[in-house]
Amino acid sequence: SHETLCELVDQTLFRFADARRVREAMDRASRAPGRKGLPSLEEALAVWTPGPKPGSPAEMRLVRHLRRLGFPPPERQWKVRDAADRFVAKIDLAWPRWMVGLEYDGEAFHGPRRWSSDDERQDRLASLGWQMGRVTKYDLEPGSTMVETWLASRVPRGVAVPVARRAGGTG
Repeated sequence: SHETLCELVDQTLFRFADARRVREAMDRASRAPGRKGLPSLEEALAVWTPGPKPGSPAEMRLVRHLRRLGFPPPERQWKVRDAADRFVAKIDLAWPRWMVGLEYDGEAFHGPRRWSSDDERQDRLASLGWQMGRVTKYDLEPGSTMVETWLASRVPRGVAVPVARRAGGTG
């Protein structure tokens, strides 16, 4: 299925490759006859470019989910700085124009031991005017509307947003 292909692409690119090299290989392969799967692969790769490497394959599942819901593409790994240009935090997915961000809280990195530091980090971002949402794997299951409902009140759908890709996704 297409969803299985997307999961495979996410795991592979996160661990071993980068989208540019895969696209170059696809371009070479597309010159040969009988390459029916290339459009599906191209679609699976679309969320990976442009931008910095995501923090996890799960973040890319979230990006695909947001894309299906019609939200503008987020900036990945957006670095937030304070008025004195000091680093404050890196946000998994951000819409700097609206000062809205999403953090994907995977079980491996955001369990009970991290809750206190995650909350402190979120408080620092809120003090700068950022509205932060947190997403888990359960929020991406069929029928869940939490992400859509929360984000829809903060980021308009169908808006063309110029991508502010700076080195390392810095904001």
